[in-house]
Amino acid sequence: MAKYEGATWKPISANFNKGRRQSPTKGLILHITDGALNKKTGIRTPPSLAGLYSTFNNKAHKASAHFGVNKDGEMWQFIDTDDRAWSVDGDTIDAHWVSIENIAVPGDTLTEEQIMGCAGLMYWLNQTYDSPIKMAVGKSDSGIAYHALFQRGHPACPGFPVISLIPRICASAVLGF
Repeated sequence: MAKYEGATWKPISANFNKGRRQSPTKGLILHITDGALNKKTGIRTPPSLAGLYSTFNNKAHKASAHFGVNKDGEMWQFIDTDDRAWSVDGDTIDAHWVSIENIAVPGDTLTEEQIMGCAGLMYWLNQTYDSPIKMAVGKSDSGIAYHALFQRGHPACPGFPVISLIPRICASAVLGF
């Protein structure tokens, strides 16, 4: 069982495969939550960690991530990292990656607290699974990746503002965050 000490353990009971993540652990996939669209105002509101937990625990949703991090840096772990989340394909891609949902909407950048949370988690993945601390540059690479890199499901996730922060996340992770 692998739990990250920097996150609060909030296990879900649906939308993952127990014991189905495989070696090697390639690294961390970044996502954003996207949020709900208010049809009257046209503004997206990002969910809370509690809302993310509820969504992932809903069998009809058929998606999950190992971790979620709020804008203030609070991090929850929903799935043991030895289990396979359903963040990209629920199958062969997710079998080798750990995933994190950042509370954000399209176009958002990550907060300083989210950047440090992702860096701390990547440092831990490096220490625990020997995942390299670098930006993944292709879907067969390893390091820190992002959902759109795999060309599955959400082609705009997490968006350029978040993708552009990966070198900074890596630099912080190398320094032990």
